[in-house]
Amino acid sequence: MVYSGSFLGGVRHSMLQKGSGVMKKVTGTATPMPKGVGVGVITSLLMALFLCACLSWLALKSFLPEHMLGYAVMITLLISSAIGAGVAADQIKRRMMMVCLLTGVFFAMVLAVLTAILFGGQYQGIITSVIVIMLGSGCIGLLKMKSRGGRKLRRLKTKTC
Repeated sequence: MVYSGSFLGGVRHSMLQKGSGVMKKVTGTATPMPKGVGVGVITSLLMALFLCACLSWLALKSFLPEHMLGYAVMITLLISSAIGAGVAADQIKRRMMMVCLLTGVFFAMVLAVLTAILFGGQYQGIITSVIVIMLGSGCIGLLKMKSRGGRKLRRLKTKTC
């Protein structure tokens, strides 16, 4: 659709995006936020399932002592939430911190619902698990913001009399 008499001056409106006062071309590679967060949560769940299967195999073969299983599960949650948040942030490509934290929140909610369904609502250690999940998601959010050239902090100029 070409707007010849509009303010765009004959440029295709579907090819331009308004941003910070300058018209930029849309690359078309970003994913909508709900879809990207959903893909990140599913990636986190699949990664946690795979890592827990690896942990159970290690415990079954006696490579991992029984007293270390709690720490190994927390590391598993940290790694899986970080990978899921990274996948979501790579797909959405904007608002990195919010996307990573939303992925962590939804991942923690899904794990809480699965705990309620499978274990009869025994929420022992769920607070620690949520903290570890948010730590992994938040760290990836900060790293993604830093790698993409996040917002710079500016010092406010003060008037001196």
